[in-house]
Amino acid sequence: MAEKAYAEEARKQAKRQIELAEQEFTNAKRIRQQAQAELDKAYALKEHAMKQINSTMLQITCHACKQQFQARNATPDENSLVLSYVSSAITTEGGEVENDNGKDHGKDN
Repeated sequence: MAEKAYAEEARKQAKRQIELAEQEFTNAKRIRQQAQAELDKAYALKEHAMKQINSTMLQITCHACKQQFQARNATPDENSLVLSYVSSAITTEGGEVENDNGKDHGKDN
């Protein structure tokens, strides 16, 4: 009789463990879905920010630089293009900006 009671208790514990495992699995799936939604949102924000940066860069540059930037922007890696373009501009004394191909851009351009 003790063996039956022991077996019954083992079955109950196994059933509880299965239920807990199912709950944990459901919770893990929910957490994963939330993380995926946050990742998707982050990608959308990144894409929106890149479009705003590209738009702003095109608005604040001279015509020659605008054409150069658009030509560079035709390649797939937009992030490195914007960073490359921005980092290539070096502020000189007197408030003028000189980019990597030597063009000076003063306040009158």
